[in-house]
Amino acid sequence: MPYSEYHIFDDMLEGVQVIDREWRYCYVNTSASIHAKPSREEMLGTILMEIFFRASNT
Repeated sequence: MPYSEYHIFDDMLEGVQVIDREWRYCYVNTSASIHAKPSREEMLGTILMEIFFRASNT
């Protein structure tokens, strides 16, 4: 993974996801990608509700 401003989260045991104002994933650390069903590559740049569409009704 290339160096980013979020590199401090890379080695955390907790899952970290950064979502922008348009609800797009801009960062997913290794722990979050292990526990998420889609891969990190599938999540990055994708709108949260496109991946977890069932959550849109909550």
